[in-house]
Amino acid sequence: MTCFSSKQKSAKYLILVSLCFAASAGAAYDAGWTRSNCSTYSYHGLNERYVYGGNKGWIDNNSWDSSSIEGVDCASYVCRCLALPSYVAENKSAAYPYSTSKLYAGVPHLVRINNVQNLQPWDIWVWRAEYGGPSTGHTGLVKELTSSSIVTREALSASIGVVERTRRKQDMVDWGCRFYRRDNWTAGSTDTGTDTGTDTGTDTGTGTGTDTSPTQTTIDNGASGTSSTGTWGVSSGSGCYGSNSLWARNGATYSWRFTPPSAGTYQVYMWWTAYSSRGTAVPVTISNAAGTASLTINQQTNGGKWNLLGTYYFSASGTVKLTALGSYPTSSCADAVRFVKVDSTKPESVMDNGGSGTSYTGTWGISGGSGSYGSNSLWARAAASYRWTFTPAQTGRYEVSLWWTQYSSRGTSIPVQVRHGAGTANLSINQQADGGQWNVLGTYPMTGGQPGYVEIDTAGDGSTACADAIRVRWISD
Repeated sequence: MTCFSSKQKSAKYLILVSLCFAASAGAAYDAGWTRSNCSTYSYHGLNERYVYGGNKGWIDNNSWDSSSIEGVDCASYVCRCLALPSYVAENKSAAYPYSTSKLYAGVPHLVRINNVQNLQPWDIWVWRAEYGGPSTGHTGLVKELTSSSIVTREALSASIGVVERTRRKQDMVDWGCRFYRRDNWTAGSTDTGTDTGTDTGTDTGTGTGTDTSPTQTTIDNGASGTSSTGTWGVSSGSGCYGSNSLWARNGATYSWRFTPPSAGTYQVYMWWTAYSSRGTAVPVTISNAAGTASLTINQQTNGGKWNLLGTYYFSASGTVKLTALGSYPTSSCADAVRFVKVDSTKPESVMDNGGSGTSYTGTWGISGGSGSYGSNSLWARAAASYRWTFTPAQTGRYEVSLWWTQYSSRGTSIPVQVRHGAGTANLSINQQADGGQWNVLGTYPMTGGQPGYVEIDTAGDGSTACADAIRVRWISD
């Protein structure tokens, strides 16, 4: 922070008073204002009184004076520091036109910045409670930036006044903050450009684009083929694919449109960043040749890596769509989607219950649940396990899926083990849902000629478990 002697401060005060009266006496907006002016003027208000309503000036003596002559609220402070229309001079009582609700919606001479990573000193931030903010409304200036934080200048409260604060970028994003930059900064402003993209329609943000080969297509956020509705901000969640990931809430949607290089069966993967506010049941739909598949994903876990959503046939364009349900503080992440073509000439094995390679412990009976694979499915309640043992013909990565039938007594946390080439994966599945279809458990490395298995166990809580069929499908070398 710049320090001034008493004489310097008095001289600075006289210069600023002249500047401020000149700006407000004539044109409603001072196009000659620079970032340097904003920096000096915002410092000029530090430690002075805050008066809700914004129709006061301040006296530059760093002490608490009468509220009848001194103080600005948060919106008035920002308008004055940026020389926006109808900002008023030192110690001059006058109304101003912009509340936090108006600033949030956008006002003349402010340009929207959609990426928190693109902020520069003396941009502004503003939040509103109806869009996730922690209070009715608040705004302030960006003084300095670090990789994860913003040092602000803001009129904080009647008891605290105009102060500097350090705020986390991710908090401000999660609070639904909008960011703006004053236009037409003049010489000395070191303006490096503005982001004029919008939050609806086609996303024009920066990402790593679309990476396409005959067997694999990766679509990052912001690439060609992506689109969105609602408001999406850049997330501070770590482990993004490419340069960034996005976040939203309140029903915003994000879509990745995929045109396959050739018709065929494709695995669909999604990448997201984990964060403490992420949803645990984020809706995702996958439009493919057979229709639209609906599923939910838990974004509290498995961030920073590819997560398999399932395997689908695409003959023409298809779409993966994520919906950011929930209000503050819940958020959802949109990052990247990958489509990997399954080689139909490579091996796939389906093992039904009762077939070669199956074994069990305990008592299993024929289930009355509908939608079995083959002629029937099995059930058990007391301590019991069912195992399907397979031996892959060649080394590679394999997708392992499980088929079960639903029934009212089924458990919601049924233990499953997948033995693979690198160890054993321990899973828990909900057999109250998704019966009568293949459910992907994951993709795992397998060694040719080395046996693996899938084993399901009863939960031991009085619920029943279903054993029906497994599918092991080669994916890649």
